[in-house]
Amino acid sequence: MEITDIQHLHTTDWLILKQASCINKEGKKFSWDYISRKDNQNIVILLCYSTDLKKILLLKEFRTPINKWVIEFPKGIININETIENAALRELKEETGYTGKLIKVSPLLTTCAYLTNEKAAIVEIEVDVSTLSATNHEKAEEIAPFWIYKENFEKEMEKVQKNNCIIESNVWFFFNTLKI
Repeated sequence: MEITDIQHLHTTDWLILKQASCINKEGKKFSWDYISRKDNQNIVILLCYSTDLKKILLLKEFRTPINKWVIEFPKGIININETIENAALRELKEETGYTGKLIKVSPLLTTCAYLTNEKAAIVEIEVDVSTLSATNHEKAEEIAPFWIYKENFEKEMEKVQKNNCIIESNVWFFFNTLKI
């Protein structure tokens, strides 16, 4: 597979719709449309827990593209020249009002490689629940942080799905890991 050219089809304040011209292993030409962040920024996904509460921190956030509330991990864009670690702690504070201690940082991983070139680092954070203060998320965002016991996930998610909510795939996977 070879990419021979990339065209910018449409640009907004935040995103670029791109079209890659490609040649496959048989020499056939084809094109592939995908989305890129304007400055090729990546994201952090935060796996937050409290050892005091023995709970996991999730968000209920309205997501316009699917016109539903989504149960997801806290996350956000890594700013230009910002480290993954700094972005993780900033996003935790902005979206939830908490601070925490970094435990582990993954390498950059693909999020949806057939649709976007965006990558995400998964950051494990131990949250200090005594540090709760005001959030600082963007005014256009509707975010409601909440804590959940891992063993109560299925029961709690049955309730939220009845209320115009959908569960993000990585949250589902985290709580329902494969047991062979």
